[in-house]
Amino acid sequence: NLLPLRPAVLAGHLAVALGLFVLAVRLRRGTTLSGSAVVGAALVAYVTWAVGGAVWLIAPALVYLLYARLWWTPTSAPDAERPHTVHNVFSVVSVGVAWLFAAWVLDEPLVIVAYAAAYAGSLAMLGVDRLAERREGWRSRRVAVQRMLIGAAPSAAVQALGVLAALTLTRWADPWMAGGLALAAGALCAMASAWAVARWSHVIDADHVPLFIRRVRRATVVAATSAPGLLALPLLS
Repeated sequence: NLLPLRPAVLAGHLAVALGLFVLAVRLRRGTTLSGSAVVGAALVAYVTWAVGGAVWLIAPALVYLLYARLWWTPTSAPDAERPHTVHNVFSVVSVGVAWLFAAWVLDEPLVIVAYAAAYAGSLAMLGVDRLAERREGWRSRRVAVQRMLIGAAPSAAVQALGVLAALTLTRWADPWMAGGLALAAGALCAMASAWAVARWSHVIDADHVPLFIRRVRRATVVAATSAPGLLALPLLS
């Protein structure tokens, strides 16, 4: 995409990339991201903008801005440890980026419903993890339903609002119908993803399993449960 662009346009891309990096750094205060993770988040934001456009930034931006605020824990404090690295960032965004490239290859912007659902699922997983950090009792599988609901409900709602905003701006389809379908798809993905972590984390995140495999397992859950969002295509076309 970039090779045939004129130097002035490439300079604009550089300006956007630098602007997104500065913005990510300025907004880092309320996150648990290390320096490498902030760079990774800015890189993902630039690629998302370059491939899809500004409206596709809404879903990952909501995750970046809200995951540490919807489920606040002491690790959200400004001077707290920042344990999450660039690998955590790529794990969270991997399925969403895959749907973005699918939309680009197929020239089908309405894939944004499945895309937002994937980010809802990833956000719900983060919510369940942070609920477990809040108090020791929340780690128990006996409160899996509560953790699933508290993690999934706001995740699906905010991503559905993001789709509503995106389609209001672009008019690819009726924004209210798309928002409703995004809410349904996001709720399915968020609940399934949150349940997987809340109830089956001892399997998905088992200590003897390499960290990369744990991330792949989480991404597989999100990919499988966000795919029904593609059913919105014939309904919105």
